[in-house]
Amino acid sequence: MLVIGAVVAGFKAITRGNKSSTTQPTPRQNHSPTPTPPAVPVAQPRLWLYKSEGREVGSFDEATLRQLRAAGVISPSTSIRRSDGGNWITYGDVFGDN
Repeated sequence: MLVIGAVVAGFKAITRGNKSSTTQPTPRQNHSPTPTPPAVPVAQPRLWLYKSEGREVGSFDEATLRQLRAAGVISPSTSIRRSDGGNWITYGDVFGDN
């Protein structure tokens, strides 16, 4: 009788194991790559050069150029131009006396 009880218990354990394997398979997911969004152009700061003793110095962004002016390194009469070209003009003509 004990043997039959053990066999029945084993059979029940096996059939319980089979029930868990009859669950629904997980649906296949689409693994196509996500499209990359287009690059957003980043605004480049306007850069400037200044002349000192006949040599071009720089390039500096506007904030740095204003700091140079505040520190007395350049004056309103200092020649400046954009680093991408153009004519030389005075700092004062572009930014005023400050």
